[in-house]
Amino acid sequence: DGSDLKSETEGGDDSADTVDDFDFDAKVGTLSKAQLADLSPSAQLEKWHEFLLPVEVDIMSELDGTNLFFINAESLICNLILSKEVSFDENGQFLALVYAIENQLHNIKSSGGLFRLVFFDCMKKLFSAAFGESLWAFRQSFLVHCQVRGIDCKVFSSWYDPEWSRHIAIWRPVFLLLADDAIEIEEDEEEEEEEEEEEEEGEEGTTDKPTLATRLKGIFHAMMLRCLASKIHVVLLRGLERHGNRIMAFIVEPDVYSSFVDQNMQRSLTAFFAREDQEEEEEDGGEDEDGSVSEALQAFAKRAGDKVDGNSLLRSFLSVRFAQQTLTMCAGQNEQTRQLMQLVVKALFLHEILLRQIPMDKRSYGAIEAADWELFAEHISTALERYLAQISKSLGKLHEESVPQELQLEACDLYDGRMYRHIFRFLVEAGTSGASKIEADFFGFESWVATELEFLWSEAGSKGSFFPIATSALAKLPGITPPEPPPKIRPRPKPELIDVKSEFCASLWKAEQFNHVAVVEVSEDEGGGLGVLPGKYKWHEAVPFLDEVKKEEEMERGEAEKKLEEKLKAKTGKISQRDADYQRKFVMKRRQLALRALHSYAKSLTGSDKLHPPIIMKEQKDGEKDEQDTKEKGKAKDAKEKEKDTQKLSKKHLELLEKRKAEEEEKVKEFDKQQMKQWEPRVEALSDIIDVAKLETNILDMMMGFSRITDEFNGFPALAAAFKTRDAQAKIFVKALKSIKAALKKMQPERLPADSQAQVRRLVVYVFCMVQEGYNSFNKQLDGKSIKLMQEILISMGFPGAAALMFDCWKAERSRELGAQAVASEVQDAGKDDKKKKDVKKGKEDKEKEKEKDKKDKKDKKSSKDDKKKDDEPTGAAELEKELQSYKVTKDVEIVWSGVGSDECAFQLLHMGQYLTRSVGNQKDPKERVRFRPDKWQMDLLDIVDDERSALVVAPTASGKTFIGYYVMDSVLRADNDGVAVYVAPSKALVNQVSA
Repeated sequence: DGSDLKSETEGGDDSADTVDDFDFDAKVGTLSKAQLADLSPSAQLEKWHEFLLPVEVDIMSELDGTNLFFINAESLICNLILSKEVSFDENGQFLALVYAIENQLHNIKSSGGLFRLVFFDCMKKLFSAAFGESLWAFRQSFLVHCQVRGIDCKVFSSWYDPEWSRHIAIWRPVFLLLADDAIEIEEDEEEEEEEEEEEEEGEEGTTDKPTLATRLKGIFHAMMLRCLASKIHVVLLRGLERHGNRIMAFIVEPDVYSSFVDQNMQRSLTAFFAREDQEEEEEDGGEDEDGSVSEALQAFAKRAGDKVDGNSLLRSFLSVRFAQQTLTMCAGQNEQTRQLMQLVVKALFLHEILLRQIPMDKRSYGAIEAADWELFAEHISTALERYLAQISKSLGKLHEESVPQELQLEACDLYDGRMYRHIFRFLVEAGTSGASKIEADFFGFESWVATELEFLWSEAGSKGSFFPIATSALAKLPGITPPEPPPKIRPRPKPELIDVKSEFCASLWKAEQFNHVAVVEVSEDEGGGLGVLPGKYKWHEAVPFLDEVKKEEEMERGEAEKKLEEKLKAKTGKISQRDADYQRKFVMKRRQLALRALHSYAKSLTGSDKLHPPIIMKEQKDGEKDEQDTKEKGKAKDAKEKEKDTQKLSKKHLELLEKRKAEEEEKVKEFDKQQMKQWEPRVEALSDIIDVAKLETNILDMMMGFSRITDEFNGFPALAAAFKTRDAQAKIFVKALKSIKAALKKMQPERLPADSQAQVRRLVVYVFCMVQEGYNSFNKQLDGKSIKLMQEILISMGFPGAAALMFDCWKAERSRELGAQAVASEVQDAGKDDKKKKDVKKGKEDKEKEKEKDKKDKKDKKSSKDDKKKDDEPTGAAELEKELQSYKVTKDVEIVWSGVGSDECAFQLLHMGQYLTRSVGNQKDPKERVRFRPDKWQMDLLDIVDDERSALVVAPTASGKTFIGYYVMDSVLRADNDGVAVYVAPSKALVNQVSA
């Protein structure tokens, strides 16, 4: 769409019209105001829509369609009409369109969707101009149908109505489902003449005044743009498909919202809607009926009593109101006009009676087209438009006054244009074929039908009787003769097999000599007299597979099965018991393989492979245990031999390995150095952010990456992907904390308004989790200054207890590390002294005395050195303690947010439950019955099942209850072939999950 539009910025080069390829850079992106400034609001909206790039998703799982979302009812109607799924132009069958809409809603609901229909009254002008009065009358009837049937629905004047904005803010739907079609409207001749007159008069601004077709063409796009302003995803009806429990559709995200285009369209359409409402009030000012529609309907119901069926009450009431107006208009007209208008009304009453008796599937008979009958197209269609307009008006008032609760109204089958044309043609043909009137006996109605017709005719204000229907004056009316009905469609003939011949093969056969080909003469008796192909493919036999499921279970015969069949056929004698057992086991194995393949196919369709893995219980025999121990010993032996091989490497080889390792480390450090230069500006920019949402987004993007699925800081995926060494990652982490500390100080979250405190609390939670994960990931890389910075951030946010606990853990860990380093250095010094002693013993004998003296001096020196170390040891430990203690924050820190309160634990349990570290389930099952670390209560459940006892499990959702059901079923079914497991599922979704 729009590929042939000229570029606004390039001055409209003519060569752009000849380009057929999609220019991605020009059509997808962000529009600037300069590109839209010179365009009208409608053109701006069209330009904005060209730049959209919807994405296909599963709206049930990815957009959380199981929560409440809104569906625009007018979009559903237009989508069915424009897609040609329902023919509504001339037929106007209300019931068929209701069925199609409810079928779509049923598909959404059966997939787990929770929706509400929303109606907009401002769509009346679009429906009337694009589709005629019949479609708006249907919309009004469908609205009453939803109210009567209890379908969740809500009506608004327009999407610019403040009531709509309040409704969105209160309910917060996850998305809005609407149409994305541009409605093409033909210009009315009267409107075109008015525009030409205004242009001739030279009125100011008329040249740029948008036409009706221009205003209404993109009305669904304007609705989409307004919904995006509320930060709600828009799902498009076009392309919506159901695949099992998934519903795939294209979505438009709120990021593409343009406030400039939205404000211009709002000003344009709001003024247009107000002007149309004023004109409608002026037109209807003198035509309003006295009294309310609800009161008139109740009075009609009392007069009708048992004469009119309750389900047909509303349709009969609307037909009578139209008949009253039509007969009043006939007063003072000539006999020909009066009989024609009476015939229109009586055909409508017969139409009302037959709608009750003929179901929808029997209304597919052939009927003449309205355009083929001059009388119907010029006169009768106008009367029907008045009838449909009155239906719209009456149902609108009935909705405003609320539907009477005591009346069970049926509004889904108010009109059927195909049936009315058929009835009217039947009456005209019967009345003009020779007889001047049509008697009641002509139809063969039962008595109650005649009684009801007489009642309706009297309610219309006529003093005479319904029968006979006078048609004497209509014989000379121009165009009264109806066209012939369409011919009856013949059923499709049964398929027959024909002799297919190929001219190419015939000519090739004559031109070439195929000496190596033997011509086979096939007799008529082969294949049961059915010819070559039927005999070869056994078309005369029954089809082997009628069940698709069994067809999927059946596997293609493999080479092993073919060999088995040939082996059994080769045995001319009796098949032995051994052969029979082998064949039975072979068939069972193939069946198991087929079921396994079908199970894998089901998992790929339903996603059930993410469920609990199969439980395998296998008892090992003594021989198997010994064999397993032997394998483990062999693995240990191989590891020792490998270690010996590494020790046998030459000194030069080891030097090369060390050199290569040093080069690799140098490359890694250089890479991290370059990455550091790129990351430092981004990290420093965090300190200048004072918007809570922006700071939160930047922190998550920097630490976890743009492709994150959850908001957990486990391992800092973005840092791990950007830097290869832990030291570089720790440096960036510390710098980010410094910038966050500065940003919080500038932001002053404590002083932000109350409506922003929820977002501030979420930011505090993220920063706390970031500090916690940083301590767990970079504990060895964090120095004293870094740990002091982390304490200050936690204290400033209201977590002094967590800060003190973190420092104590860091101090204890660092003390252990320093102590271990001191012990290692002492061991190294002792090793050097022993080496020197060995060298002295290997000296010459003539220098023994000197060496003995040296030994004595060294011993004295060592003893004095050890004594000095012992004297200095308490002093060194004290200094170490003092140095580590200096990094503890003791001074007062400025509090930037006091929302945590006095109880840190309560805040963490209330707002950080999903981020807390799980401290249970760290013990493996000694019996290895499951492949995860069960909690204590899960271990007890396993023991209960093994002891064949009963248990009632009560635990929150997603806490690990379902696994025990699989374990029980697996245990029962493995025990013997007669065991039965009964699983009672509370919901249909769970049934589908378990059955897969």
